[in-house]
Amino acid sequence: MQNGSHETEITYLEAVQRFTPEQLSDHISELAALRAQLLPLVRMDPPKAEGMPNVANDPPWLAAYDEMNDRTALLVRHPGIGWIGYSLSMASSVRLGDRLKQVRLRRKKQRRMPT
Repeated sequence: MQNGSHETEITYLEAVQRFTPEQLSDHISELAALRAQLLPLVRMDPPKAEGMPNVANDPPWLAAYDEMNDRTALLVRHPGIGWIGYSLSMASSVRLGDRLKQVRLRRKKQRRMPT
């Protein structure tokens, strides 16, 4: 804000609401929970990955085995949203690992090719 505070104002339908960073994070979480309940659902088919402007650059992440549920816990930190957690089945975990391996092999192959 112009007064030096770390707040933001959002104007919607001519109403202005001011948020602190914590309040904005809470509001974003509430909006995401509401969106998850609306139809049509968020698209299942992923957008094109290359050149996506909304992709976080090299975000912190954590993966761990959830023994109680025999699943993989995957947490990725988005700079605007915070930590987003996923509970992946073992089949999904294997597919993710395989896909990352394919990316790594493709990169390795491209770097060997003369330009």
